[in-house]
Amino acid sequence: MIKKLILFLAIVSVFSFASVYVENGMVVFTFEYEAEQVFLAGNFNNWSPESLPMVNENGIWKVSLNLEPGEYQYKFVVNGTDWMEDPDSPSYVDDGFGGKNSAFKLVMENGQLVIKPLDVNVTENNNEYEYNENREDTIFVDEEGYVVIRYYNPDAEYVMIAGDFNDWDPESLEMYEVDNGWWEAVLELEPGIYEYKFVVNGEEWVEDPNAFAYVDDGFGGKNSVLEVYKDNGKLKVGAPGKKVLEVKSEEDTSIDIPLGVSIINGKVYFKVEKKEATKAFLAGSFNNWDPQALEMKNVNGYWVVALDLNPGKYQYKYVFIINGNQTWQEDPNAPGYVPDGYGGKNGMFEIVEENGKLIISAPEETTSESSVGLKGKYNFTATYKYDSQAFLTGTGFSNSLTLLFNPSDEIELSLRYAGADIEYAKIDFSLNKFSFLAHYNYPIDLPITGIQSGVMINYNSKFYTDIGMINKVFSWLIGIQLDKLFFNYGNKYYDGESAILAGYKFSIYNIDLDLFGGYYIDSGDFALVLDAYSEIWKLNFSFIKSVISSNFEINAWNFAGSYNLLNSNYDFSISIPIFEMFEVFGGYSHTTLLDKGYFGVSYNESDYNIGLKVRTEVSNIYFDIFGEINF
Repeated sequence: MIKKLILFLAIVSVFSFASVYVENGMVVFTFEYEAEQVFLAGNFNNWSPESLPMVNENGIWKVSLNLEPGEYQYKFVVNGTDWMEDPDSPSYVDDGFGGKNSAFKLVMENGQLVIKPLDVNVTENNNEYEYNENREDTIFVDEEGYVVIRYYNPDAEYVMIAGDFNDWDPESLEMYEVDNGWWEAVLELEPGIYEYKFVVNGEEWVEDPNAFAYVDDGFGGKNSVLEVYKDNGKLKVGAPGKKVLEVKSEEDTSIDIPLGVSIINGKVYFKVEKKEATKAFLAGSFNNWDPQALEMKNVNGYWVVALDLNPGKYQYKYVFIINGNQTWQEDPNAPGYVPDGYGGKNGMFEIVEENGKLIISAPEETTSESSVGLKGKYNFTATYKYDSQAFLTGTGFSNSLTLLFNPSDEIELSLRYAGADIEYAKIDFSLNKFSFLAHYNYPIDLPITGIQSGVMINYNSKFYTDIGMINKVFSWLIGIQLDKLFFNYGNKYYDGESAILAGYKFSIYNIDLDLFGGYYIDSGDFALVLDAYSEIWKLNFSFIKSVISSNFEINAWNFAGSYNLLNSNYDFSISIPIFEMFEVFGGYSHTTLLDKGYFGVSYNESDYNIGLKVRTEVSNIYFDIFGEINF
């Protein structure tokens, strides 16, 4: 009886102090810690920090798992942020990040599962990684949280991807050809470090030439390696142990940061001047072109942000919020440029490591912009009319030339010629906290269109006035633009009327909203404008006097339309990208006098586009051949 009592107390003692034990064939993990929430993560659930919640029983967090015999590593994730090892773990191994993973061995003895410490305290992730300094940016996380890996091999008939995420099965994960010679894999991966290879034509195992890093595969070759991790709740990818994280602290104003892109103390700094912007963001290939993830800080009148980036080639743009509108702009001080595929350009740079230090290297690719900052655009349209007798008869030719002179970030001059006439012109320059804009036939950027010609003065991107003439009547505007509030008054400024316009900016469910309301004093009409945009779509809706209009963009698709409540006139249009360079479009308009419809297709390159539009007016059919050349 005494022996049985001693044995019982011994068993209870073991269970009381052991953090991991076997009970009824299940492996039980326990953790005594004061916390709001605790999860269990390990190599048995691909280190997912959210898939295995533990239950609090009288101050002890507990979870039971059905595990097969083998070696296991684990940690506790406390309150969603802190990864902690088990203080009572049977054994420990290096976690590869300067800490420890709890570890144990589950074996079968005499028909029962038994917990044992590991014989050798080594980690499966203590590999010597060979980092790829010359990689192209072909691995990213898409909008839906899937990891996308691309591989170029124009000679391959088919390509599979195999790795530790699918037990190195060479036949279960097929890559799809998305462009000429480019193959793409879309993977659903939890945070962790993964090794992989491509399997070409079912025979050849190939490492990724653009992998973040490599490790010995044990057979005289190399496995490709990437790390999936979370930053601010979003999945990201990078080199193992070298995560790309946004710098959240205030920028150090004591160091001299040059305009453009630079590396200071190992961090990559981006700096640009845009006085009229109320907010600024950085978007590029390093964050899948997310226009809202990397907010820049206003430091002494300049927008600045710093990142930790690995060696490689990168493209980027700035996203400015000006008068409530989102404006994408290339960096005027970028080390180099490449076409962005939409008639503009992206800033481009390369990070290389020399003598143990990271430096910025300007790539060879540049745009055709001249050294004096002059660039332009030429548009033309040739029109033919269908004739039953002569088939096609030429009816007209129109063209326009736009010139932009941008010698510095503070000065911009632009002209647009239509034939021999000046269609519009503007001169934009900045001086200290003031900016000046002289515009001719070119309205300033406001939620409701105002006068076409005038002189605008803006102070500190907050207070502004615009003065001009409309129908030989003196017109003027005064306004204020704060962080979230917008207010202005225009005297004979909006459609020849005096009006009050106010707005407010806010966010709901990760959707940014700009709401504007206006009142026309002379006629008593109202105006309502709503701008809403997320990471992948943008909506503009307006009710101005009697006209309802909307414009919706998603994934480069565009839908627009308007309706006049007074005379029932309406119009709508749609444009849809197909393949990579083509776009189809169409539209229809109805008025009390005339109905018109059109459809067409265009081919778009970075430096030019050309297209064909077929339109009908009454019983006539017209063909427009149009194009645009950027230089």
